[in-house]
Amino acid sequence: MGGRPLRNRRIDVRITYLFMATPVYTSTARMSVTPANRTADMQSFNDGTTAICIRQSELIMSPSVLALALRDPAVARIVADEPDAVQYLQRFMRSTSASANTVLTVSFSSTDRDEAATMANAIVAAYQKYQIMPRQSIRRSCRDSMRKMPLSRSTH
Repeated sequence: MGGRPLRNRRIDVRITYLFMATPVYTSTARMSVTPANRTADMQSFNDGTTAICIRQSELIMSPSVLALALRDPAVARIVADEPDAVQYLQRFMRSTSASANTVLTVSFSSTDRDEAATMANAIVAAYQKYQIMPRQSIRRSCRDSMRKMPLSRSTH
């Protein structure tokens, strides 16, 4: 057998990867979720809080909340070239809830660290706004935002 030993080739591949790989940054925001009729002190593990957190985690990823996030001018600039802005946000974000507590985590990943932070913060702000807006206002706001979004381009 000629050439370099296998171990040296593995090191070469790893070094090459480090120089060629595009870094991906993930920005994460955490928030405590407390049902409106309870305080954090009153919650126990069996009071339905976990189910509430799971529903809220799903709500954060909903088109209604993400349409509010898209109204942020910084977010609108970032997604300006995307054919479906809501899908773009859903593709690069994660929302999770830890089963043992009331902490909701929202993460956004991007090759640009500032973009990742902007998006994660805007999504959390939109979720908080969604929670305090009267329901009729939310429906109107989301409907208006959806009307302003370009139609998805299908790729057949």
